[in-house]
Amino acid sequence: MADDKTSWWKIGCFGCLGVIGLGALIVGVSALVAWRGLETEQIEEQFLERDLPVAAAGVEGGEESGSLERTDLPSGRIILELTEAGFEIEPGAPGEGMRIESEYDTKSYALEDSLEIHDDGSWTYRVRFERKVSGMVAMLRGIMGGEDPIVRIYLPVDVPFGLELDLEEGGAEIELGGLWITAADIRCNKGGIELSLDEPLREPMERLTISGSMGGIEARRLGHASPAEMDIRFRMGGAELDLTGDWRQDSDIRLDVTMGGMEVHVPDDVAVEGAGGRGRGIRSGSPEVPLPTLRFTVSSRMGEIAVDY
Repeated sequence: MADDKTSWWKIGCFGCLGVIGLGALIVGVSALVAWRGLETEQIEEQFLERDLPVAAAGVEGGEESGSLERTDLPSGRIILELTEAGFEIEPGAPGEGMRIESEYDTKSYALEDSLEIHDDGSWTYRVRFERKVSGMVAMLRGIMGGEDPIVRIYLPVDVPFGLELDLEEGGAEIELGGLWITAADIRCNKGGIELSLDEPLREPMERLTISGSMGGIEARRLGHASPAEMDIRFRMGGAELDLTGDWRQDSDIRLDVTMGGMEVHVPDDVAVEGAGGRGRGIRSGSPEVPLPTLRFTVSSRMGEIAVDY
């Protein structure tokens, strides 16, 4: 019996040593690949420009283009699929379409875009930035002094579009103030986002959705988006939301967190229902105009949501 126990103990030890050795081998090979990659890095500047169909229509009238209604223009979607880099997203100059400026190792990363125009005149513009090497190699290359990729994306200001952002293992600084975004869906996995709106959107959003897993977001002046619906969901992460800004309509706001935390700052110039909020009031200086109402639905599991009035 004792011999059997000794044999099993030896087998277990050799098995553990084998796993450790295999892990060391993988790390060693990855380090070698990363080191060789440093010697052959091809850091290049890449530029992409697109004259979107609605951008051309929106600019055609010059200064009078501001009089165009959303119904006058075909609808469009901008989809950003971004992985493992530092991204800056902001409004472009009036009259421009999409513009992307980047600098990265073209042997390790790839930037591509595509434009699809549908039969009904609507369009979809997709941008994809992705890693071509393994995550271990990319991490070791960064530790060894490799250049981090940088991507700057400039969004069109003259036309309406829906925005979809899928960020994976990266970081993004996003400014959306002054744009004509009809709806936005922002997703973050193992990354971080700083989102701000320094001025109101051209029209209130129909819907704003922000979701994250193992990451976090800090959002400022979301009232400038004034979405009719707002859905914020996080799992194993956190969010800090500032709802100040120019609210121009009522909003149904759903907050949900699992194994994380969320802090929400609510301004004084709105009415609040749910989450222990205050009743409907009247705008100062406009006794006949009621305050916009934010209606909260809050749920948390193994986490906490703090709503600050």
